[in-house]
Amino acid sequence: MTDTTDTTLNTKGITIKRTAVTFNTDTDSPVEALRPIDLDIAPGDFIALVGPSGCGKSTLLRHMIDLEQSRQGDIQFDGKRLWTPDVAERTALQRRIGVLFQSTALWSSMTVGENVGLPLQLHTRLGAAEIRDQ
Repeated sequence: MTDTTDTTLNTKGITIKRTAVTFNTDTDSPVEALRPIDLDIAPGDFIALVGPSGCGKSTLLRHMIDLEQSRQGDIQFDGKRLWTPDVAERTALQRRIGVLFQSTALWSSMTVGENVGLPLQLHTRLGAAEIRDQ
C-alpha cells in the first residue's frame, strides 16, 4: 500500500496574526511571554528569531509547532488554522511540521537511527525493516 499523505510544501506559507502569550504566576502580575506579533513567512523563506533570553523566541516557536495554544491570535499554515478543533485536519497539518532542536534533543534511550525513524513509525504504515532501509 502506498502512503498518499500530501507532503508538498504549502503555497501560502505561514501567517501569524496578533498571537500573544501571557502566563499567570503566583504573584499578582501576569508575565507577558510574547507580545502580540504579526508575521508572514512565504514558502522558501529562511528566517531567524534572534533576541535576548526571555524575549519570547521559544514561546513563539512552541506555538508555531502546536506544542502550546495561545488564547490570543491565530496561526495558519497554507491558509488553514493550526488550532482547528477538527482532529483529522489538525493531524494533517501537524504532519507537515518538522523541528530541529538546537541542543541534543534525541531520546537517550534510542539509537540515532531509531530517533530518525520515529516520525516514520508514528505517521506512516511502514514496517521496522522498511524504516531501517529508508
